[in-house]
Amino acid sequence: MIVCCMICASMFGVGFHSMSIIFLAPPVSFKCPNNATCCDHPVYNKTIFSRTIVTEWNLICGYSWMKEFTQIMFQLGALIGSLIFGIASDRFGRRPTMIFVVVLQLFAGITSSFLPGYWSFAISRLVLGSSVGGIIVVGYVIVLEFAGSEYRITTSALFHIPFGLGILILAVLGYFLTDYLHLQLAISLPCALLLFYVCLLPESPRWLLAVNKTMEAISLMERIAKINNQPTEGIERQVQIYHMEHLRVSDRRESAMDIIRCSYMRLNIFISSFIWFTCSCCFYGAEYYVRQISEDIHIIVVASGTACVCGCLIAIPLIKLMNRVSLILICNVISSACLLINCVIPEGVEYIVIGCIEILLSFTVFVVIYLYCAELFPTTVRSSALGISSTMISIGAIIAPYIVSLKTYGSWCVPIIFAILSLISAALCLMLPETKGRELTTTVEEEKNKYRK
Repeated sequence: MIVCCMICASMFGVGFHSMSIIFLAPPVSFKCPNNATCCDHPVYNKTIFSRTIVTEWNLICGYSWMKEFTQIMFQLGALIGSLIFGIASDRFGRRPTMIFVVVLQLFAGITSSFLPGYWSFAISRLVLGSSVGGIIVVGYVIVLEFAGSEYRITTSALFHIPFGLGILILAVLGYFLTDYLHLQLAISLPCALLLFYVCLLPESPRWLLAVNKTMEAISLMERIAKINNQPTEGIERQVQIYHMEHLRVSDRRESAMDIIRCSYMRLNIFISSFIWFTCSCCFYGAEYYVRQISEDIHIIVVASGTACVCGCLIAIPLIKLMNRVSLILICNVISSACLLINCVIPEGVEYIVIGCIEILLSFTVFVVIYLYCAELFPTTVRSSALGISSTMISIGAIIAPYIVSLKTYGSWCVPIIFAILSLISAALCLMLPETKGRELTTTVEEEKNKYRK
């Protein structure tokens, strides 16, 4: 439980950096001399924000696309990071990969606070995004593998709560720190504390067993048992029996390519990836759209963070009560219904409320699909599978603003597109197997044997 709490704290930084662009590049009004439409020396309204990347580098008129480009770079980095560090975690271990991504986040976050030029800042956002993608994937796998089967549901849901709390804290920091450099530094420095205790993190016993480092796994489990005041006498014997029964079927080093080689695992990764994509599109799309029609971005950020926390808390009893597939199906159907309602009501308070409900539902599906995807794949390729499928979060986040821009063709266009995506996800999830109550498998061969049964 101590390890799980340590790793869960890393999600505060994920919440900070994922949503920080809202306050780094907020909408800023400006005037030009001689009543010109655009100019080289505009006068910005600094009533709310004293300095942003928009005012710092004049990202207006023909350069306004550069403001959105910084977030695209961040999401592209998250895509790359979740894929690369997910595979690296299966290859080199959970602990060294986690330490590396935390160091990377600390370095990129602090460095971006002092960079003088736009392009260097954009590149730092790419690096920062890669660290965030790595922390999400590797951190979640560590939490899942350390938690006992009876605590798996609770810990997997609680893992995401600091993300929502991080968004709430960001709203407060964004209110008081009106200079983007001060804000960037404030959300980056706490990572130094995270680095301190992540270095104390032990390796995952499941991973050690999966790569045939049996004696290291036994030694680690004995230390953990002593800390928890549990007997240690039978651990070595139990591990040897487990090794004989579960790992003798695999005589080679398994990798992410095994996911592609196995037909049913290939289907599972495709469908789960599409569900991740839909969740991301709906979550970021709803947040982006609601933010555009609201006058106070601080209130909207607070509402988004609250919706995320509520989504996690709601997910815990629902996951215990319902099957994984059924829960994903129902949340997607209700989400579609909310989106269709938004097609016929005018933009206003009711629209924003339903948008926040959509954010809550999308985040609830996020919580469930993280757990479900981790249960769906064995230990030897679990991080790789999560890394591959979670890259769709970044793709969805990149595409969502462009879908929102289609509102120029009609206010009904945006919710219709998101509703269709949710309905397709609901239909596809029926093709996936149920994993509730199933023990985590260790190797691809073991997973194949279970599938054949």
